[in-house]
Amino acid sequence: MSISIDTTTPAATDDCLKEPKLTSNTKHDSTACLGAWYTWDWILQTTLEEKYFGKNNFFKPNNTDETVLFFQTILEITDSVSFKHFYLNENHTNAAYSTFKIHKIIAPCDWEYDLNDNLNFPEDLKNLPCYNVPFNYWDYCQTWYNSFLIQSPKHKHTWLIFFDPTCNLSKSPYWFIPWWNYFGSVTEIFKPNIQKSFQIFKTNFILSEEENKFLPLSLFYSKFHFPWVFSWTLEFTSDPIPVIRRKFRVKWWNKYKISSNLYPSNIHTWIKEQNSKIQTLNQTQNQTPETTFFLAQKSKMLAMLADTVTLLRIFSTISCRNTR
Repeated sequence: MSISIDTTTPAATDDCLKEPKLTSNTKHDSTACLGAWYTWDWILQTTLEEKYFGKNNFFKPNNTDETVLFFQTILEITDSVSFKHFYLNENHTNAAYSTFKIHKIIAPCDWEYDLNDNLNFPEDLKNLPCYNVPFNYWDYCQTWYNSFLIQSPKHKHTWLIFFDPTCNLSKSPYWFIPWWNYFGSVTEIFKPNIQKSFQIFKTNFILSEEENKFLPLSLFYSKFHFPWVFSWTLEFTSDPIPVIRRKFRVKWWNKYKISSNLYPSNIHTWIKEQNSKIQTLNQTQNQTPETTFFLAQKSKMLAMLADTVTLLRIFSTISCRNTR
């Protein structure tokens, strides 16, 4: 798969790529065209996966050393994402579920190097072949797609995705928008009280100029830091030619204890506070230099006037005392 900056086209190299279609909590991504129709069964699934993606791989790499670990490590060393993998048994090599904590999404303007410069992994990571492959900003973009492509033997691996409180989505690049279309949540999974809270947020929260480009749902998640469950599987479809299709699913995490800051009443309070800050900031930013100078001089004059009034009162008090 490949990705370009500032485009709404999802990442893939396949000629048969389709736009993802959302139905309830299911999303699709065509991942590879097949030349003939195959009968689906477990053995055949494994055979075809290895044929098109390689053993224990679920995407088409430009370099066979660019494994999922290669992409996940790029996100970690750039302080963009924290991963944790959990296993049902200490002897298992495939994680049953994983967490994906988003700290930041680096825009081209915030990348500290030339976008095309090849960067090396730290020396202490050179023990695996994947860490001997250099990477650049475009590889970084691709990590946000390929890092999810791990799977358990029975295709039941799940991800718990959430934003860290330090993440500021307003600084994120435009390519995060199509990423969200694939891996982000949907309102259909919300509990009734969360649905109500989101409608309050969507209707009343004043977006900053930088936030206007993002979907309200992604902003809602980024500001309140609650998780959603994401998973994917592979399936065959005929549409009209045979394809291997990657099916994306999201759902509510039933073990999540809803935080009080997500209660509708507290959402109202939070919005009132945030809107006040945003309005003050917007007023300051929209001032011309002349207006700023005038207000500064006005503030000084009012301070001097207050001092003068205070002095007059002092002199008046002294005068009254002397005449007694």
